[in-house]
Amino acid sequence: MGIGPYRSPSTRSSTPKKIPNSAAPSRALSVEGSALYEDGQNRAARDCLDLALRLNADNQHAYRVLARIEVAEGNTSSALAAYERAAQSGDRISMRGLPKLLASLGDHDTAIGWYERIRAGAPRDGVNLNNLAISFRALGREAEAVDRFKEAIELQPR
Repeated sequence: MGIGPYRSPSTRSSTPKKIPNSAAPSRALSVEGSALYEDGQNRAARDCLDLALRLNADNQHAYRVLARIEVAEGNTSSALAAYERAAQSGDRISMRGLPKLLASLGDHDTAIGWYERIRAGAPRDGVNLNNLAISFRALGREAEAVDRFKEAIELQPR
């Protein structure tokens, strides 16, 4: 599913311009943005995260937090774009968030593709196998769902 680059509602530009600098200030800003988001200060969080991305356009954490803000505000397409941007670089946390969001929107085919991608890198991830099984079941692919549920239970029997 190609959804294009993340575009912050505050700037609506393509991927933020990178300001030459180290990744450390960008990371610090994304951590601050995350704390502001957790405090319910989405506007201030977004400002911090936008600056973090101007410093380092590859800041996976900033994209991940922006995706959470977008989900909370009901901006699904922006959330998908932000999750996809972070997940493309292999960010495992975003790779989990993206298919869960897709599945919640009913796009189980695309979610399965992402779950399978996660599975290729982490074949013993029981939570991922469970989520994969849920999407298979939602599509009526019962045999595959049962197989994934069994694998998940074997890995995490509790």
